[in-house]
Amino acid sequence: MTYEVIRAFADMTDRSEEFPNGRFYNCGDVYPAKGKVSKARLLELSTTDNTAGVIFIQQTEGDDNNGTDTDTSSSES
Repeated sequence: MTYEVIRAFADMTDRSEEFPNGRFYNCGDVYPAKGKVSKARLLELSTTDNTAGVIFIQQTEGDDNNGTDTDTSSSES
């Protein structure tokens, strides 16, 4: 499942030496940049149920996995 960033934000849950203040995502970026995130985190960022009260990501069009599968490969008919 892929998501697109629709409002720029710094992901405070993704801190590292490279991103001490959190990985920054710009509009149009794919979320997450690497690795996996929890379903709870996806819901937090894709709804207004977060401290900012705004939506930051949306599911990519044509991706209908409903958050239950991380396989992004497609099958052809």
